[in-house]
Amino acid sequence: MILSLALAAVFTVGAAAPAVAMTAASRRRVIATINTTAKRHHLSAANSRALITLAKRESSYNPRARNGSCKGLFQLKTRAPKRRWVNATWNTTVAISYMKRRYGSPAKALRHSYRYGWY
Repeated sequence: MILSLALAAVFTVGAAAPAVAMTAASRRRVIATINTTAKRHHLSAANSRALITLAKRESSYNPRARNGSCKGLFQLKTRAPKRRWVNATWNTTVAISYMKRRYGSPAKALRHSYRYGWY
């Protein structure tokens, strides 16, 4: 019984990891997309860096990452079809909107994430 509980805990933690390993080139493209989207939304350099850090913390830059009902780069809860949430530009745009509305900025969302382990 204890062994099966321990194995269940291991597999549950493992489920949060991105399903597919990203290549260095793929990571660079995702980071470039996040930066471009941040510029379109007139975010400061500090807020752009916060977005990149959050994407790394939440999904390891994998737009296809999924953990239960949370999906994409920023692990947002969305009912959008997969073709939307796997799109790095769309996912970043939605994340910026959410972070501004809930925390005031991506930098404040990152601070919350450091403090509580989630945002």
